[in-house]
Amino acid sequence: MNLLALHTAYQDTLVVLSVNGQQFSASIHEPREQTRQLLPKVDGLLKQANLSLTSLDALAMSHGPGSFVGLRLAASFCQSIAYALKLPIATFSTLQLLAQAAYRTYGAEEVAVCLNAYMGELYVGHYRQKAGIMQPVQADCLLKPQDLLLPDCLCVGNGLDTLDEKTHNALPITILADDLLSLAQQAPRVSASDLKLSYLRGRSAWQTSFKE
Repeated sequence: MNLLALHTAYQDTLVVLSVNGQQFSASIHEPREQTRQLLPKVDGLLKQANLSLTSLDALAMSHGPGSFVGLRLAASFCQSIAYALKLPIATFSTLQLLAQAAYRTYGAEEVAVCLNAYMGELYVGHYRQKAGIMQPVQADCLLKPQDLLLPDCLCVGNGLDTLDEKTHNALPITILADDLLSLAQQAPRVSASDLKLSYLRGRSAWQTSFKE
């Protein structure tokens, strides 16, 4: 299978191309460079693999929560390619991706993810390992710090740094190509018209359809 996966919602942007099991990856370390560099990074990976967009079997992306600009960029790119080539898009939570990275890094089979959502709020997810994939214990949510009750397990994410009581240390987490592909290869797939982004805020508190 030929799969192109994107993560643009948190920390560094990661672009991964899997060609029949062989990996090619590239990163963008500066968020302000996402828009300018995304297409050249994708093009560079395709050239490395001697592949064209028309040879892809599927696309994948983290659907949020996270950076509004990053999510819109990934959705716009994936949706336009999926419409043109009639490709499915595999989507998964940004918090699930961080939990998967924590599982790979620390071997933790249960992970709480807490990201700074700004405006005095936190994105929170709780995941447990099943067959090598971190699965949600409950749905991702948006909470005020005072409403947060972290489970007794490994906790990761920059949201921990915002808490008044430092009861958990924020362990470093880096998302790698293996984490992205682990989820991309098993995540549910949708058509371009059914692609949804999870902002966890606003009038629709959970999911909103992405529209150009």
